[in-house]
Amino acid sequence: MQCGIELHPQAEEGTYKIKPSSSFLVATGRLCQKGLNSLEHTIHVERLHTPFKKEKGKEQVWEKESWQASFSQISGRITELQEKHGTMRSLFLEEDR
Repeated sequence: MQCGIELHPQAEEGTYKIKPSSSFLVATGRLCQKGLNSLEHTIHVERLHTPFKKEKGKEQVWEKESWQASFSQISGRITELQEKHGTMRSLFLEEDR
């Protein structure tokens, strides 16, 4: 996100107030819709806390994987693609649901 966020704990445990950061120059003290909803995504009860990997050839079979293995696989694939296509041809997309 590009809208500097400040989280302020509230009196009720586990609740926070989200405010735009006045010192973050990119967003000039405003929050985008994604920034406003970021806390909900972060503390949601159904949020995944460990990476999963889909098994090749098996329909809808996901297995837990370590963070180290996941990062190693992702970085290896990015390096492979950059060597094949060049470093200036990388594009990362994020789907916000």
